[in-house]
Amino acid sequence: MPSIQDQISIAANANDNNILVTQGKALCNIPPDAVAVCRLLATGSATGLRARFVISGREEMEDSDVSIANRVPLDPDDIMCDRVAAGPLSRLQIAVRNTTGGALIFFYRVAIDYFPRR
Repeated sequence: MPSIQDQISIAANANDNNILVTQGKALCNIPPDAVAVCRLLATGSATGLRARFVISGREEMEDSDVSIANRVPLDPDDIMCDRVAAGPLSRLQIAVRNTTGGALIFFYRVAIDYFPRR
């Protein structure tokens, strides 16, 4: 199961509409010859982070509070969105918003199960 795992600092009162593109992640698109099931796990360094998970323009998880565990997300403890289908050429997007007056760190992992298209 391929996954994307990283962390990103979100500036005070800032919004990043797609952290996967901001960080240059190659797996943010599903290949044309596959379908996938995705899972988003996330935590934050402190209270005040909110996240959205979008697949090809379809909002799978609305603007939601992020756990304040201040560590790499653990499965299954930090699952925010689970078993989400993504078709061929789907684009994954994670939007993160900081509602505080100081920079916060967003820790995340997107787990992707690929299935060949028939």
